[in-house]
Amino acid sequence: MKKTIVIAEDNELNITILDGILKETYNLIIARSAEEVYKIVQTETPDLFLFDIVMSKISGIDLCKTLRKDKSFENIPVVFMTAVQDKKIYDSAFKVGASAFIAKPFKSSDLKRTLSQLLS
Repeated sequence: MKKTIVIAEDNELNITILDGILKETYNLIIARSAEEVYKIVQTETPDLFLFDIVMSKISGIDLCKTLRKDKSFENIPVVFMTAVQDKKIYDSAFKVGASAFIAKPFKSSDLKRTLSQLLS
């Protein structure tokens, strides 16, 4: 059975790229905002979260912080994607429970390896 990944990404091109790279291996649930993720997790418990850090309204970091307060999601790996190269942002993400980072633009091999390691 395929593992399920909830992806929070508000850039359509990135969604298309991620779908192309991951759909063969994983069951993907795409959210275009943090608000959509909150709706999804009311009925789904994924095996991994893949969040963009910079999104409109609620950031990936704030989304992770909120999800980590719920016992159902406290141990699910969270991978952040970001083009931002700022140590403060990395530190903030790890502080709220990040499992790994993928720098944008990412290589499909790096993304697949990171997800595979976290889901094995």
